[in-house]
Amino acid sequence: DINYFAILSMKKTMEINLALKGEVWLSDVFGNVPETEKFDLICSRKNPTNFITIGGRDNEWSSHISFFTNASRYLNENGKICIVESICNVKKKHSDEFVENFYRNFDKVYPELTLVSIKPLSGTFLSMITIVKR
Repeated sequence: DINYFAILSMKKTMEINLALKGEVWLSDVFGNVPETEKFDLICSRKNPTNFITIGGRDNEWSSHISFFTNASRYLNENGKICIVESICNVKKKHSDEFVENFYRNFDKVYPELTLVSIKPLSGTFLSMITIVKR
């Protein structure tokens, strides 16, 4: 995560929940994660371009593009990516179509990854997206 306070929160969560094991890096996408690291699971929370976030807007989807361009290098074979994706625009209108449009040609753009599912989370403006390394 690029947010220092999110890093502190993750570390504290792992201290409290001893069953949780893992590494946490202060990093913009994979920028500070050693390329020697390989994972069975990568979890992420993404905020698309037309959503206002703490860091502002990602008008070019650069965070998504950087994440997916590099993710397969950090995944073990059959490794999984789980993403909680915002699907609420700034007017708070539900828009599954917005997220689905980004992922529509996913397998063609990122051939080393397979989009498994996009599932709206009931009662929220979020979707859970599951992707697997081929």
